[in-house]
Amino acid sequence: MTPQQVASRHAPSYFEGPKSTLIALCFLALLAVVFLGVGYSRPLLRTAPLTNAYRQSGTFSYSAAVTAPTAVYPSGAVKTGDPIYRAW
Repeated sequence: MTPQQVASRHAPSYFEGPKSTLIALCFLALLAVVFLGVGYSRPLLRTAPLTNAYRQSGTFSYSAAVTAPTAVYPSGAVKTGDPIYRAW
């Protein structure tokens, strides 16, 4: 090869390759753009109602026997709703 031929050489561009490869790449690029459009058109989060997903209920009660009936606890017992006084 002469120096002029070496200087005029260049790498082939992607558009000079086989037509089937170029068509496949264009199809994949178009498909990627469609998927991006669908993906960006949807919300990031979606709330869904769950019926009876979680439910908790309960009651709190207390009772205690008193050592001896007093003016505070004449029945000799403490029930739910009564104030509790400790004896020192």
